[in-house]
This record gives sequence, structure tokens and C-alpha cells, in this order.
Amino acid sequence: MEFRQKDQWELFPHPDEAKQLNLVGMKGDIPVAIASIDVNPKNPDDQRLMFDMVHFKVIQKIDSNDVVFQGGIIAEDRDGYDIWDLESVPVELPAIMRAMKSTKKEVNNRLADWKEYLDAMYKANRNNEWGAQILSIDSPTRDRPEYVFKLRCTKKTFNQINNRRNKGSRLYSITNDHSEDEHEWKRKEDSQNHSATRSDTQDAGKYMKVQGKAEASKDGMVEFFLRVQPPVEDNPSIGLKEDAIGSFLINDVSLDLIQIERQRKGIERLQELEAGNNVHEWLFNINKAAKNPRNLPPLEHEPLSPMNEEQEGAVRGALAAEDVFLIQGPPGTGKTTVIAEIINQATESGERVLLASQSNLAVDNALGRFANTPNIRPIRRYAQSAEVDPEAEKFLEGNVIKDFFVPSIRQHCETEQAESEQLLEAKQAITKAQQALPQALAEMDSQARNLEALQKEKEDILLEMDNQQYARDMSARQLNALQAIQVHLKQNTLEGVTKDLAEVAGMDHSEFESHQSWLRYMKEQDTQNLIRNLLDQPPSSGPVSPTIRRLEAEKDKAIAGEDYLRAQEIKLELEKEREQIIDSDEDWIQWTKRLNRHNKQLMEPKREILELTSNLECPSNLSDLIKGIQFSDLNDDVPPPMNSIEHLITLATTNADVTAKQVQTIETEIEARKKEVQTNHETIERTKRKHSDAVQLCDALLNDLPEEVSGDSSSSAGVDISALTLRAEAWMLENNSSIEADSIWRNIRGDWLEDLENPKKSTLQDLETMYTQMVNVEGVTTSFAGKHAWYNQHLKAPFDIVIIDEISKATPPEILLPILLGKKAILVGDHRQLPPTFKDPTSKSREEVQADEIDDSRFSRGGKFERMVTSALFAEYFKEAHDSLKVTLLKQYRMHRQIMRSTNEFYEGKLECGLSDEDQERLKQHGFHLRKKDSGGTFMLEGSELITPDQHLVWVDSTFDRDGKYCQETRPETTTSRRNEREVHLAKYMLDEFEEQIAAKKAEIDQADWSNDSMLRHLDHEQRLPVGFITFYADQKRAFREIANEGDSWASMRNRWPNLSVRADTVDKFQGGERPVVFVSMVTSPQVKGKGEKEVFETKVAGYSHNPKKVASKRNGFKNGGIPPTRTSFVRSPERINVAFSRAQNLLIILGNRFTLAQVDNVQIERDDGTITKKAMYKNIQRTIGTGGMIDGREML
Repeated sequence: MEFRQKDQWELFPHPDEAKQLNLVGMKGDIPVAIASIDVNPKNPDDQRLMFDMVHFKVIQKIDSNDVVFQGGIIAEDRDGYDIWDLESVPVELPAIMRAMKSTKKEVNNRLADWKEYLDAMYKANRNNEWGAQILSIDSPTRDRPEYVFKLRCTKKTFNQINNRRNKGSRLYSITNDHSEDEHEWKRKEDSQNHSATRSDTQDAGKYMKVQGKAEASKDGMVEFFLRVQPPVEDNPSIGLKEDAIGSFLINDVSLDLIQIERQRKGIERLQELEAGNNVHEWLFNINKAAKNPRNLPPLEHEPLSPMNEEQEGAVRGALAAEDVFLIQGPPGTGKTTVIAEIINQATESGERVLLASQSNLAVDNALGRFANTPNIRPIRRYAQSAEVDPEAEKFLEGNVIKDFFVPSIRQHCETEQAESEQLLEAKQAITKAQQALPQALAEMDSQARNLEALQKEKEDILLEMDNQQYARDMSARQLNALQAIQVHLKQNTLEGVTKDLAEVAGMDHSEFESHQSWLRYMKEQDTQNLIRNLLDQPPSSGPVSPTIRRLEAEKDKAIAGEDYLRAQEIKLELEKEREQIIDSDEDWIQWTKRLNRHNKQLMEPKREILELTSNLECPSNLSDLIKGIQFSDLNDDVPPPMNSIEHLITLATTNADVTAKQVQTIETEIEARKKEVQTNHETIERTKRKHSDAVQLCDALLNDLPEEVSGDSSSSAGVDISALTLRAEAWMLENNSSIEADSIWRNIRGDWLEDLENPKKSTLQDLETMYTQMVNVEGVTTSFAGKHAWYNQHLKAPFDIVIIDEISKATPPEILLPILLGKKAILVGDHRQLPPTFKDPTSKSREEVQADEIDDSRFSRGGKFERMVTSALFAEYFKEAHDSLKVTLLKQYRMHRQIMRSTNEFYEGKLECGLSDEDQERLKQHGFHLRKKDSGGTFMLEGSELITPDQHLVWVDSTFDRDGKYCQETRPETTTSRRNEREVHLAKYMLDEFEEQIAAKKAEIDQADWSNDSMLRHLDHEQRLPVGFITFYADQKRAFREIANEGDSWASMRNRWPNLSVRADTVDKFQGGERPVVFVSMVTSPQVKGKGEKEVFETKVAGYSHNPKKVASKRNGFKNGGIPPTRTSFVRSPERINVAFSRAQNLLIILGNRFTLAQVDNVQIERDDGTITKKAMYKNIQRTIGTGGMIDGREML
């Protein structure tokens, strides 16, 4: 008889009693049974209680919805797996269960909308599948680098194919045995297993466009040509061959259907309460999640890398949480560091972690942090269709053993071996020190004492030698003085013998003074006699030379006129004239001259003689004047000297001879002292070497000791041998047994290291088996987590922690898939960045819409489903969650502070630079100089600086070109996307400049110094500078390839810029990435509508287009000579702006029409308190950049 299952309950032992009954697992989990009451549809009273499944779950306490009852249940496992027969249950149990509130019903009600959405999405995507039979294949040629397929299908299918939404989509070929009709694609019912069907397809390339028009055939089908880009652009030969003719070319929506089916299954599992956690309680009401304790436990294990306070708080909060924990990580704040540390701490504690994200990139970034970390044993699970990131290749199932596990084991063994060797060396060092250190210290002390005595002896010798040198110097000085006195005595210049000289010579200065007085007396007497003789013989009178009279008069006149220079010249002429007169025997002049000379030699010259000799002519009363000159009598008391000059000479000579002998004797004694000093010095050096050898031996013995033994005694100075001995004995007592026990492992590890150097195949196989059992971190996408086989494998042994990164981009059904497999969830993301993307699967071209079709309004713009998908669940969680369950990281390390200012408005100005000012200047420099190359453009001179190393945020205006043309956006006919070729040309110009400067810098600087250069330090492992070109539009990405890369493939871009690694992509694809230099191409520049109106506008604006203020002042659009605002929603999306501008590390270059963007004044930003503010975001950014950073693109080209 069939019973219908109505409701389900969870039955489990009380957590307190489970501990007493030893029912708690190692990780705190207890057995939980899923019970149901089945009802006989023919007899509602016929009911039975059944256990469908028993799994394990962490339940630490009873909540308000739980009911506690006492009683025993006896059950028997019927099939060894899931079904149990109940032998005995308490009678009141069904009634208790019936009275409980149904969690399942509540969950079903909350999931109803999502179930409806997934059902509708599945149906819509299923209907979008199309296929056309391949009639012929034209392979790529040199002139046409794409395939051309001739296809056959129905008219309706052709309308589906000829739709702009197909552009760029991936196409596949599939054999016609998967179709019910061999000529028309109709998927067989047994091909509904989409995963199996997808494995039977072959990549055909990417849809480009329908070529020409379709031609109808007689059977109602149409035939047409389709151009398809090769699967591998750089190798067009890889693609479909002629053997694919007759097969179907399909757009293959299998992947979308697989993902939807997994999400539907996840909802069903939640409805059935198939979870190892309480997600059904808090998924739609975060307030029901268990709160964290006020005081978080400290970290139990050493962190992988240093963290700031916020990051450590996030890790501690995540580890302490019971149900869920939220981490908001704005750009560059280190959320990947936090994820890695949570995994490190969890695995060190023996826990298993599931790391999931909607994108492969986020998972790969986190796993990339684990470089040979032995406690972390990750594996990366990829879907077959996914492109593998190079950073994650080593974690793939086929690579993880040789590329990660073996290096981890080898590194671990090397570390353990090194530690073991250190312990053994430490023991040997202690033993050696115990034997040699006392003797070495004694020798050191002995030599120190000897050295001290020798130093004292040296000081005594040097002191004695100093005294002798002083005595020698004094004797030498005395000898020099005696020799000088001898000279004065012989030359009769006794006035040269000063008192000081006599004292130095050791002679009595009074004897010299006596001789000097006597000589002066005699000289005075002689001079007086000479004067008397002249006075007694006066000259006869004679005329005075007229020349002398004239010169005397001129001299007087010069003196009166204070012309002293002329007076001096005349005086010299007078002297010459008088000398001539003397030479001419002029008696009066000669007589007065001689008389004047003798008068000056007197000790006291006579005034009367001076007056007499000043007359130019002989006075008439000469005899009277002579009589008036009287001399006083000389002092007769001057006694003659006691000793003669000869006696003094003899005395000085004798004393000099004695002194000279003294000097010689002292010199001999000094030489003897010098030899003693040399002998002492040599002995000291030998003693020093002996002492140094002893010190080095002691220091070496001490340095080899482990720190616990040596303590502060790292050198021999002041070592306490007794304390050292005690510490050594304690260390040996503590470690000796483990050293002995480790001796066996030391050899085994040595063998392991040899084996792992070049592991054999058998070794790798053994390690693979071991690693599979030891894996404790699995990295998957949210979709992969719902893979049926993999999900079932982990359901009975759920992960201890599930970490979901980039949570803001995932919808609840996507999030649910990994959460079901864990005991608790850690949600990491940033609701200020991109929300989930809504794709309308029902959009149709005009040709596709049939008269009898009814639009599904649920998929329309702003409709129910779009609101559901794009509403940020993480933002709602973060707003409503208890403070203990969330943390925001606010210290960012990615961007230079100038760039950070452009995004900080999204975070209410709360972002801070985590780097110090010094590190900011050292690590965040780009090093580029861009100067104007010519005289074109606007007002700037040739050679003017456009971008300098001090500028990290600039805006290059793309509004006009040098010909005065307005550079407007263009839109392809087949898509709603748009492009702006002016911005691509500007980016290409700057990329060429960067390429040239990097090449020059590489040639200038030695490679060993690149890491210290502000520009070259940012090169990647290929010695290229990573650069990003980010845009809001896919067609701008295509324009970049066509213009900047001149139409070549993306791979060939490496050849165009050998020193750059350029990646061009949309904002959505760049989330989670970063680059040292980033261009953001805004594209939007409104089109001038109407024939000829663009030319009219350009003519009108030509006179002032170089004046930004005047252009901005013109309102009312193009007709008034101004530029209108843009209507596109992309540039108003705060999340997109935030992601685009926050990818740059060192230099952000915004390319855009400054005028139209400055008018965008309604960028809506939701604050943390839930209020909405409207910002003129671009105007604020332009204001932040300032005049110097706003560059007119016309200054470049």
C-alpha cells in the first residue's frame, strides 16, 4: 500500500544528554533523524511514523521552536542506508509532533517565489535552445579568419538564430542521434540529462553573424550562412571538420539548464530539511541566527601572515559563530587574507572547509594564498566546461599531488628535519660546552690578568720615557740658548741676550746688563765728542739752492691744502736734492746733516741741534747758536763690568759642551726605553691573541647553545657558569628523550626527502590515495556544490565551515547549494559592489515574436523576477544581522590614497589607508611621466607635463578631437551595447608611452635593482606591467581589440606591448581583480540627433571648446552649444562605478566626456542606516582630481 508523506520533523537527543551518552562527535555533532508521518490516502486514520534518514548535525542548545519529550525509540536499519523500521516509539510522540509548528511549511512559503522563478527560467531557457543542420563547412582563410557554416532549419528556428543576443555566444556541434528528427533539431527525451548530453558536444566557436539572407527550400525549411569565430583564435585550424557535416549546430543551453536544475534541487533539499545546519531558520531571517559571545576567543594557532585588528576580529568572529557570520570586504581591505586565515585556523584544529563562490576567480584567489602549507590540504573542483585559472591549476585533482601535496610534504619534512637537526646540534653543543667551556673561561681569565699586568708595565715604561724625553727637550733648549748667547757675545750684540734667553741658558743676566750699560756709556761719550768736534768747526755760509726753496714752498702749500700724498712726493724730491748738494760739497748742508745724524744717536737728542739743522741756510748768528748748545756731564757712577766678554764667551762655551753631553746621554736612555716598549708591545699582542682565541672559543660555545640555555649569555662577557650549567642540565632533562626517540624518524624523513625529490609513479599513487582521505579544503563554484554525485558524497559528513566569497553576486538559490553541506556558513562580500546579474531569457527579436505569443511580464525590466534577482541579499543580511555576527573591513591596502578618495563616497568616507605614509610613497608609485609631444591641442606648450609620478588619479577628456570634431558614442545595429573609439585611441596612445618608458627604464637599471624602482617593482613574473582596460560595454571591449590591438587576437597583444600585460574586459568580469595601472573607459557621450545637426553644433562650439567652464555653462543641449547629460543607467550604477574605479593600485586613468558625466547628479547610494543619498558622483570626482589632473585629450592626439 502506498502512503503519502505529509510533513517531516527532526528528532535528536537533548544536547546535554547526548554528551552523557557519548553521542557527540569529535566536532560537536549529534545524530539527527528525519521523521515523517505517512498517511494512507484511502484511509486518513491509517498513519505511520517513519525515519527517512539519519545524519549528524551540531546542535548546541534547544531553541524556542523545539519540544522536549522523554522516552525511548527503537529503530532497525532496513536497507543499511536510509530507511529505518520503528520497533518501538512513545505513544504520545505523534501527537507532540502534530502540535509543533511546521518549519517545513514556513520554508516552503518563503521559497515559493524562488521555485516559481527557477521553473520559469528552466522553461524559458529550454525554449531558447535552437539547432540547425550543418550542410557545409568553409574553414578560415588568411583573408577571412572565421568559419562559414551553411545551415538548414525551420523559419522559426532561423528567427531565433538571427537574434542579436546570440552574438558572441558559444556554439557546439552534436550528432543527430540526439535529435528525434535527423533533419530538424528536436532534443530526444532521453537527452534531458543535460550533463551527459553536454559531454557529447564539440566546440564549434563563437557566433558572429548571419551572412546574407536565408533562402527558402521546397520542404518549408530555410538555408543560410553563419559566420563563426574559431574556438581558438590563435589557432584557427582547431575547429569543426568535414566529418561534422550532417550533424547539428546548436547554441546548447545545457549549462544554463544544469545550473537551474541544481538550484531547483537545492530548494527541494532545503524543503526536506536536508542540511547539516540551521539554514532553514536564518536563510530568510538573519535575526534567527545564534549570536556570538561578547568576548571572542583568541586565535589558537599561529597566523599565516600578519593581520590588522579588523582582520583578526573578523577571523575570530567567524570561528566563534554557530550558524553564520558576515564579513564585508570593500576593495583592497584584505578579505582574501581573512578567508585564508579562517581556513588556516580551522584546518589546524582538524576541521574541514568548503570554499565556494559564484565565480571561479574568487575561489582561485583564495586558494592561491596557500603555498605549501602542510595543515591545509586543498583540492579544486572544476566543471569540465570551466576555464582553469593558472593560479589554481596545482589544486586540480590531477595536479594536486605532484604540484601541491608533494611540495608540501617535502617542505614539511625539510622543516621537521631541520628542527630535528637543530635539536641534535643543540645537544651536541651543550655536551661540548660542558666539557670545554670551563677550561676556555679559565684560559680567558688568565690571559686577561696577564694582559692587565703587561699594560701596567707598558704604562710605567712610557711614563719614564716621557720624563726622559722632557729632560732631553729641556737640555736641548738650554744648548740652543747657550749657542745663541755665544753668537751675540762674539758679535758684540749683547742687547740680543734677553733675560729669558739667559735664564734658559742658565747664566746670570746681570753680567750682560753690566756690559750693556758700560757700552752705552762709552758710546754716549763718543757721540758727544763727535758733536763737540763738529761744533768747534762750523761751516762757512753759503747760498741755499733755489730748487730746495721752491720744493720747500710747494711742500708747505701741499700740507696746507691737506694734499699729503703730494707733500710726501715733494719730501722725497727734497731728500734727493739735498743728497746732490752734499755730493757737490755744499758745506752747510753737509755739516748740518752730519750734526743731525750724531744728535739722533744720543740717548736724549738736543733740541737746540734739531732747530739749528732745520735751517736751510747758514744763520748769521751761528756762533751764538753753537754757544747755546750745552751737554750735561755723563754719570761717572757707571762701573766697568767685573768680567770681560772673553770670560763670558768661555763660560757659555763650557756650559754648552756640558749640556750637549747631557742631551746625548738622555737620547741613549730613550732608545733603551723604546726597545723595552717594543718588547712589551710584542708580548701584549701575543697575550691579546691568546685572550682573543679564548674569548672566541667561549663565544662559539655559547652561540651554539639553544637560547633556553644561553639566555642572556650570548657572549663570554659576564657569563655565569653556574647558572649556565643549571640551564643546560634542565634542557637536557627536557629534550634528551625526544632527541633519542626522533633519531629513527630522522632517518625515515631523510629517505622520504630522497624519494620525494623525484617521486616514482607508485609513490604518487600511494600519496594520491592518502591525500584523497586527508583533503580538508575543497574549492568549488556555488553551482558545482549542487552537483548530484558530489553533493551526496558530502551530505552525510558535512563540512565544519562553508565559506562563500563574492556573496553579493549570488542569489539565494545559488548560495543555498554550498550552505546545505556545512555546519555553519561564513558569507564574505561587499554589497557596495555588483549585485547578481539578471538575464532575461525571453527577450526576442522582432521576427521571433508570434501573434499568439504572450509576453511573460515577470521577466520584464523591473518585473518580479528582476527585482528578486538583483536585490542584494547580503545587503539585507548586513543591515539586519546582530552586531556580533558581522564585521566591516575598512583599512584598504590596494589603492593609493588619491584613488581611494574616488570610491570612498560609497563607504561614507570610512575607508582608511592601511599603509603608512612612508609605505604609501614607497609601494604605490607608478613612476610614469607623460609630456606633450607637439604644439597641437589647446593651450598647453610642447613639453608640458600631462601625467607626473605624483598624480595617481587623472581624467582624460574625450569630448573633442584636434580637428574640433565632437566624439560621440556609437551603437552597433545588432546590439544595445555601445562604443567610443576616441577613448580607445587615447588609451592606445598612453599604452604606447608606458611601453616605451618601461623598456627605457629596463635598459637603464640593472635587473637586480628593479625591485627598488618605483616603476619596475610592479612587473609580474613575466617582467611585464599588468594594465587593465575596463569598460561598462562589451562593444567597447571589441573596439579596443579592433583599434588598439589592430584587430589581432587577444593573445597577440603580448607581441604588441612586450613590456605590458594588458587585459581589456567589462566591469563585471573585472570584479575581484586588481592591476597597478587601470584605464576606465566611460564610453557614454550622447549622440547628436538629426541630419547636419552635429556639424552645426561643432561650428557653434568651436570658438570656446578649449574653455571647459564655458562649455559646461551652456545648457539645453546641443542646440544651445552645450552637451546634454547621458540617459544610460550603467554610469548611474554605484556598484559598477565602485568596482571599475577600485581595481587600480597605483594609477587610475578615467577616459570620458567630462561634460555629460558631470551632469549625472542622481547616483543613488544607500547608507549603512538604510537612508538613500543622491550624489553628483562624477562632478565630485572631477573636483577631487582638481585642475591639474583634468587633461584634455587633445593635448595627446
